[in-house]
Amino acid sequence: MEAAGRRLAQLQSHLTFWEDILDGPLEQRRCAAGGAAAAAAAAGAGPVVLIGGMVMDLQAHPSGIADVQRGGSVPGRVTQSAGGVARNVAEALALLLRSGGAPASRLPLLVSAVGDDLAGRALLLHWESLGLSTACIARLPGGATPTVSVVFDLGGEVAACVADVGLLERELAPLLLRTAGVAAALAAAPVLMLDGNLSEAALQEACCQAAAAGVPVWFEPVSVPKSTRAASLLSCITFASPNGKELAAIAAAARQQQGGGCSGGNALLAKPAASHAEAALHLMLPDIATLLLAGVRHLVLTLGVDGAALCTLAPGGQAVEVVHVPALPATVVNCSGAGDCLVAGCLFGLAQGVSAAEALCYGVAAATAAVQSQSNVPTGLDAAAARVAANQARAKSAMLSLALPEGCCGCCSCHTCC
Repeated sequence: MEAAGRRLAQLQSHLTFWEDILDGPLEQRRCAAGGAAAAAAAAGAGPVVLIGGMVMDLQAHPSGIADVQRGGSVPGRVTQSAGGVARNVAEALALLLRSGGAPASRLPLLVSAVGDDLAGRALLLHWESLGLSTACIARLPGGATPTVSVVFDLGGEVAACVADVGLLERELAPLLLRTAGVAAALAAAPVLMLDGNLSEAALQEACCQAAAAGVPVWFEPVSVPKSTRAASLLSCITFASPNGKELAAIAAAARQQQGGGCSGGNALLAKPAASHAEAALHLMLPDIATLLLAGVRHLVLTLGVDGAALCTLAPGGQAVEVVHVPALPATVVNCSGAGDCLVAGCLFGLAQGVSAAEALCYGVAAATAAVQSQSNVPTGLDAAAARVAANQARAKSAMLSLALPEGCCGCCSCHTCC
């Protein structure tokens, strides 16, 4: 009985905490959320909203001649930095918007959660130092701030990695997303970015709200295992930005849920590919088709050294139109934040009202700056420099039309939102 009593007390404390930070009982806040969201939307477009991880990154690199080994320690360098996909994208987007003259009211709004511990306090202080709002970042008493610890070997490859991000899945839940402040911001956003750290239930809730408000959704998969969480929501997603492995995982999960559909292996080249990127796109075409036929409007494929490609279903649905933007020349120092900065650059372009293809050029420009920096987000990210690099990327871009594999049709269409 004592144990049960303690558990009930903990639950009551947790609920009271949420009521305190949300200025009222949860049930009342849920009832008020719809009206507040409608008022915000009617007042005009708000900032881009990003929902996902705010994480403390710990990285260990050995130095000297001794490599890492099981059961022992070696001299080296250990660093800590602010990370998390949604957090990284939000910071990079804020740098671009602020340097481009955007007012504080248009800087991105991050919805996330951290623990009330040293790591959480450090992340929040850093966020405040950037002049960004912490209004929708929950600070949870007794919670462990999401942390990723990576150990590299002498060659720079990952030797071991432990990720403790359970708090995000538990706390970034539908209940939080229905609160008035979050719902109002989401309804007024020009675009909503979701990262794969969210649970399937949270992704569905966010997509339902976005669909009701007519807000386009950008899904960033984060990793192969987490990418499949959006497989049943593809018809709700406007933009998705997977790499090749994440694309294959999402497509396989979508086909499995639909009991078949278009399968891989049928994309045959009518003529030799003009580039390595074109050959890779042909190999991925069945998976590309699965996502586009399921309802994803724009697929932004990251191709590593080959840059990125924007894939869109052609009118009539018999082909995929591709805009390939090759990587720009760069002295590569660190690739860890390149994908996040690419998404940030794309969101920056969309916020300027440019087309999806133009936005991808901004994305490649931001990614180029990222690979030349030691940090996840380069502090010198600048709108003017990004605009110059985007023009260079546009000049190098190429358009392709890839006929869909024989037998592909709309059979992979996924569930509709809500």
